[in-house]
Amino acid sequence: MTSQRLYGRRRCGSLTQEQNILMQSLLPKLSCENFLKECSEPKIMEIGFGGGEHIFHQATHNPSCLFLGCEPFENGVAHLLQKIEEHNVENISILNGDARFLIAGMKDKVLDVLYLLFPDPWPKKKHWKRRFFHQDNLPTLHRLLKNNGEFRIATDHASYQSWIEEILNSEMTKELFTWVNKDEAFLPWKEYVQTRYHQKALLHDREIRYYILKKN
Repeated sequence: MTSQRLYGRRRCGSLTQEQNILMQSLLPKLSCENFLKECSEPKIMEIGFGGGEHIFHQATHNPSCLFLGCEPFENGVAHLLQKIEEHNVENISILNGDARFLIAGMKDKVLDVLYLLFPDPWPKKKHWKRRFFHQDNLPTLHRLLKNNGEFRIATDHASYQSWIEEILNSEMTKELFTWVNKDEAFLPWKEYVQTRYHQKALLHDREIRYYILKKN
Protein backbone atom coordinates (compact mmCIF):
# COMPACT_ATOMS: atom_id res chain seq x y z
CA MET A 1 0.00 0.00 0.00
CA THR A 2 1.00 3.63 -0.42
CA SER A 3 2.10 5.72 2.60
CA GLN A 4 0.04 4.86 5.67
CA ARG A 5 0.28 8.25 7.32
CA LEU A 6 -3.23 9.52 8.11
CA TYR A 7 -3.99 12.89 6.52
CA GLY A 8 -6.95 15.19 7.08
CA ARG A 9 -9.28 15.93 9.99
CA ARG A 10 -10.69 13.34 12.36
CA ARG A 11 -13.62 15.44 13.57
CA CYS A 12 -15.63 18.50 12.51
CA GLY A 13 -17.26 20.17 15.53
CA SER A 14 -18.41 18.43 18.66
CA LEU A 15 -20.39 15.23 18.88
CA THR A 16 -23.70 15.23 20.70
CA GLN A 17 -23.98 13.57 24.10
CA GLU A 18 -25.83 10.65 22.50
CA GLN A 19 -23.14 10.26 19.86
CA ASN A 20 -20.36 10.32 22.45
CA ILE A 21 -22.13 7.59 24.42
CA LEU A 22 -22.48 5.44 21.29
CA MET A 23 -18.81 5.96 20.41
CA GLN A 24 -17.90 4.63 23.86
CA SER A 25 -20.51 1.88 24.24
CA LEU A 26 -21.62 0.61 20.82
CA LEU A 27 -18.55 1.12 18.63
CA PRO A 28 -16.36 -1.39 20.56
CA LYS A 29 -19.03 -4.06 20.04
CA LEU A 30 -18.82 -3.58 16.25
CA SER A 31 -15.10 -4.31 16.04
CA CYS A 32 -13.72 -5.31 12.66
CA GLU A 33 -12.46 -8.50 14.37
CA ASN A 34 -16.00 -9.86 14.05
CA PHE A 35 -15.92 -9.27 10.30
CA LEU A 36 -12.52 -10.90 9.86
CA LYS A 37 -13.51 -14.21 11.49
CA GLU A 38 -13.80 -17.24 9.22
CA CYS A 39 -17.40 -17.72 8.02
CA SER A 40 -19.42 -18.64 4.95
CA GLU A 41 -21.38 -15.38 4.61
CA PRO A 42 -20.50 -12.99 1.76
CA LYS A 43 -18.27 -10.15 2.96
CA ILE A 44 -18.50 -6.59 1.67
CA MET A 45 -16.21 -3.73 2.63
CA GLU A 46 -16.68 0.02 2.12
CA ILE A 47 -13.70 2.33 2.44
CA GLY A 48 -14.53 5.85 3.62
CA PHE A 49 -18.29 5.50 4.17
CA GLY A 50 -18.88 9.18 4.97
CA GLY A 51 -22.25 9.48 6.67
CA GLY A 52 -22.95 5.76 6.22
CA GLU A 53 -25.92 6.08 3.87
CA HIS A 54 -24.67 3.52 1.38
CA ILE A 55 -23.40 0.84 3.76
CA PHE A 56 -26.50 1.13 5.94
CA HIS A 57 -28.82 0.65 2.97
CA GLN A 58 -26.79 -2.29 1.65
CA ALA A 59 -26.66 -3.98 5.06
CA THR A 60 -30.38 -3.64 5.74
CA HIS A 61 -31.26 -4.94 2.27
CA ASN A 62 -28.76 -7.81 2.39
CA PRO A 63 -29.09 -9.27 5.90
CA SER A 64 -27.28 -12.48 4.95
CA CYS A 65 -24.10 -10.53 4.11
CA LEU A 66 -21.49 -9.12 6.48
CA PHE A 67 -20.35 -5.53 6.03
CA LEU A 68 -17.30 -3.65 7.20
CA GLY A 69 -17.17 0.12 6.97
CA CYS A 70 -13.91 2.03 7.43
CA GLU A 71 -14.06 5.74 8.20
CA PRO A 72 -11.52 7.89 10.09
CA PHE A 73 -13.95 10.84 10.44
CA GLU A 74 -15.64 10.50 13.83
CA ASN A 75 -18.75 12.47 12.87
CA GLY A 76 -19.55 10.00 10.09
CA VAL A 77 -18.99 7.04 12.40
CA ALA A 78 -21.24 8.55 15.06
CA HIS A 79 -23.98 9.17 12.48
CA LEU A 80 -23.87 5.55 11.33
CA LEU A 81 -23.89 4.29 14.93
CA GLN A 82 -27.13 6.18 15.56
CA LYS A 83 -28.78 4.48 12.57
CA ILE A 84 -27.48 1.05 13.59
CA GLU A 85 -28.87 1.41 17.10
CA GLU A 86 -32.20 2.85 15.96
CA HIS A 87 -32.82 0.00 13.51
CA ASN A 88 -31.03 -2.76 15.45
CA VAL A 89 -28.76 -3.67 12.53
CA GLU A 90 -26.50 -6.63 13.33
CA ASN A 91 -24.41 -7.19 10.18
CA ILE A 92 -22.20 -4.06 10.16
CA SER A 93 -18.72 -3.82 11.66
CA ILE A 94 -16.88 -0.52 11.86
CA LEU A 95 -13.27 0.58 11.79
CA ASN A 96 -12.95 4.17 12.99
CA GLY A 97 -9.62 4.68 11.28
CA ASP A 98 -7.68 4.47 8.03
CA ALA A 99 -8.51 1.32 6.05
CA ARG A 100 -4.92 0.99 4.84
CA PHE A 101 -3.70 0.00 8.28
CA LEU A 102 -6.19 -2.89 8.34
CA ILE A 103 -5.86 -3.96 4.71
CA ALA A 104 -2.14 -4.54 4.97
CA GLY A 105 -2.72 -7.41 7.41
CA MET A 106 -5.89 -8.97 5.97
CA LYS A 107 -5.89 -12.51 4.59
CA ASP A 108 -6.16 -13.34 0.91
CA LYS A 109 -9.54 -13.75 -0.81
CA VAL A 110 -11.79 -12.52 2.01
CA LEU A 111 -13.94 -9.96 0.18
CA ASP A 112 -16.77 -10.44 -2.28
CA VAL A 113 -17.17 -6.73 -3.01
CA LEU A 114 -15.08 -3.66 -2.18
CA TYR A 115 -16.60 -0.17 -2.42
CA LEU A 116 -14.76 3.15 -2.72
CA LEU A 117 -17.35 5.91 -3.04
CA PHE A 118 -16.38 9.56 -3.49
CA PRO A 119 -12.87 9.23 -2.06
CA ASP A 120 -10.87 12.30 -1.14
CA PRO A 121 -9.61 13.53 -4.55
CA TRP A 122 -6.47 15.22 -3.22
CA PRO A 123 -6.69 17.70 -6.12
CA LYS A 124 -3.19 19.19 -5.84
CA LYS A 125 -0.69 17.30 -7.98
CA LYS A 126 1.83 17.12 -5.14
CA HIS A 127 -0.78 15.18 -3.12
CA TRP A 128 -1.81 12.67 -5.79
CA LYS A 129 0.31 10.00 -4.14
CA ARG A 130 -2.19 10.11 -1.24
CA ARG A 131 -5.09 8.99 -3.44
CA PHE A 132 -6.43 5.62 -2.36
CA PHE A 133 -7.00 4.48 -5.92
CA HIS A 134 -3.33 4.21 -6.76
CA GLN A 135 -1.52 1.74 -8.98
CA ASP A 136 0.68 0.73 -6.05
CA ASN A 137 -2.41 -0.31 -4.04
CA LEU A 138 -4.09 -2.45 -6.70
CA PRO A 139 -2.12 -5.70 -6.17
CA THR A 140 -3.10 -5.68 -2.48
CA LEU A 141 -6.77 -5.02 -3.27
CA HIS A 142 -6.68 -7.76 -5.90
CA ARG A 143 -5.29 -10.13 -3.25
CA LEU A 144 -8.14 -9.38 -0.85
CA LEU A 145 -10.91 -10.11 -3.34
CA LYS A 146 -12.29 -13.58 -3.89
CA ASN A 147 -12.24 -15.05 -7.38
CA ASN A 148 -14.52 -12.91 -9.58
CA GLY A 149 -14.86 -10.42 -6.73
CA GLU A 150 -15.66 -6.81 -7.62
CA PHE A 151 -14.11 -3.45 -6.80
CA ARG A 152 -16.63 -0.63 -7.29
CA ILE A 153 -15.71 3.05 -7.35
CA ALA A 154 -17.66 6.29 -7.77
CA THR A 155 -16.25 9.82 -8.03
CA ASP A 156 -17.40 13.21 -9.23
CA HIS A 157 -13.92 14.73 -9.43
CA ALA A 158 -12.75 15.19 -13.04
CA SER A 159 -9.04 14.91 -12.25
CA TYR A 160 -9.60 11.75 -10.22
CA GLN A 161 -11.68 10.27 -13.05
CA SER A 162 -8.85 10.87 -15.51
CA TRP A 163 -6.39 9.40 -13.00
CA ILE A 164 -8.54 6.26 -12.51
CA GLU A 165 -9.07 5.71 -16.23
CA GLU A 166 -5.40 6.13 -17.05
CA ILE A 167 -4.55 3.48 -14.47
CA LEU A 168 -7.34 1.16 -15.65
CA ASN A 169 -6.02 1.31 -19.19
CA SER A 170 -2.49 0.34 -18.12
CA GLU A 171 -1.23 -3.13 -18.96
CA MET A 172 -0.43 -3.91 -15.30
CA THR A 173 -4.00 -3.15 -14.21
CA LYS A 174 -5.49 -5.15 -17.07
CA GLU A 175 -3.69 -8.21 -15.76
CA LEU A 176 -5.37 -7.78 -12.38
CA PHE A 177 -8.85 -6.48 -13.20
CA THR A 178 -11.36 -6.29 -16.03
CA TRP A 179 -13.17 -2.95 -16.30
CA VAL A 180 -16.57 -4.47 -16.98
CA ASN A 181 -18.64 -1.28 -17.42
CA LYS A 182 -16.15 0.68 -19.53
CA ASP A 183 -18.85 1.70 -22.02
CA GLU A 184 -21.37 2.60 -19.29
CA ALA A 185 -19.27 4.47 -16.75
CA PHE A 186 -21.85 7.25 -16.57
CA LEU A 187 -24.51 4.84 -15.27
CA PRO A 188 -24.65 3.69 -11.63
CA TRP A 189 -24.69 -0.03 -10.94
CA LYS A 190 -28.01 -1.64 -10.08
CA GLU A 191 -27.54 -1.65 -6.28
CA TYR A 192 -26.19 1.90 -6.12
CA VAL A 193 -27.58 4.20 -3.42
CA GLN A 194 -27.21 7.98 -3.45
CA THR A 195 -25.17 9.48 -0.60
CA ARG A 196 -24.81 13.02 0.69
CA TYR A 197 -21.69 13.34 -1.44
CA HIS A 198 -23.69 12.28 -4.48
CA GLN A 199 -26.29 14.95 -3.69
CA LYS A 200 -23.54 17.55 -3.27
CA ALA A 201 -22.14 16.62 -6.67
CA LEU A 202 -25.55 17.06 -8.27
CA LEU A 203 -25.99 20.41 -6.52
CA HIS A 204 -22.75 21.64 -8.08
CA ASP A 205 -23.57 20.06 -11.46
CA ARG A 206 -20.57 17.74 -11.37
CA GLU A 207 -20.53 14.63 -13.52
CA ILE A 208 -20.33 11.34 -11.61
CA ARG A 209 -18.63 8.27 -13.04
CA TYR A 210 -18.97 4.72 -11.78
CA TYR A 211 -16.39 1.98 -12.21
CA ILE A 212 -16.89 -1.75 -11.80
CA LEU A 213 -13.71 -3.81 -11.79
CA LYS A 214 -13.88 -7.60 -11.71
CA LYS A 215 -10.92 -9.55 -10.40
CA ASN A 216 -9.16 -11.60 -13.08
